[in-house]
Amino acid sequence: MEQLRICRTCKQEKPLSEFNKDKRHSSGYATQCKECKRAYDKSRYEKVKNDPEFHAKKLEHGQKYRETHKEQIKSYSTEYNMRPEVVERKATWYQEKMSKMSIKERLELMVKRASHRARLKEVDFNITWEDIEYVEICPILEIPLNWGETSNEGGRNVDTPSLDRINPELGYVKGNVKIISTLANMMKSSANKEQIRMFCKNIHNYLENEEIVRPTENLESVEQEDKEPLG
Repeated sequence: MEQLRICRTCKQEKPLSEFNKDKRHSSGYATQCKECKRAYDKSRYEKVKNDPEFHAKKLEHGQKYRETHKEQIKSYSTEYNMRPEVVERKATWYQEKMSKMSIKERLELMVKRASHRARLKEVDFNITWEDIEYVEICPILEIPLNWGETSNEGGRNVDTPSLDRINPELGYVKGNVKIISTLANMMKSSANKEQIRMFCKNIHNYLENEEIVRPTENLESVEQEDKEPLG
């Protein structure tokens, strides 16, 4: 038989299924039944919906709370977003969202994010989605770009498309942006033009040098054997 509970408002005895779950109470359920809660919420909504003073006080209270509990909110937010179920849910949501987007919508989202980065980096920004050429192959690494699916627990895979500033000093401006893979963007951002030129010049000979990279039976590189740990 289902457990009963008395509503604090209507004083009627009702099954637990007629009460919302509430972890703040030892019983795990609210003290007010769903029917009374709906009536209360409706009455309160009608009372305050056109009350500018109430909304002003609510905004002020929220701002003060956030300022007072800034570190607590930040800590909770970080912990919450690292939960496996949250990471998985966000990854699923992102994949479904991207799969339904048109090319125009994808480029508009990319421009919106670039605008935010431009403000943070304090660089110029004057592009629209029409200034970006949509591509499905990374022009640098020649790998297919992944516009939706991710296997990196909600993070950015190396084949995720990213908007690159060809000349970083010019910012996100017309003629200075191009879509490349995240991996290519990371490689490009880690070195200047001369370093990239030298890398391209010497990397092939470096990898072919058997004194540096020695193949093993399982075809994996063992060049880390004689290196000290980075930490």
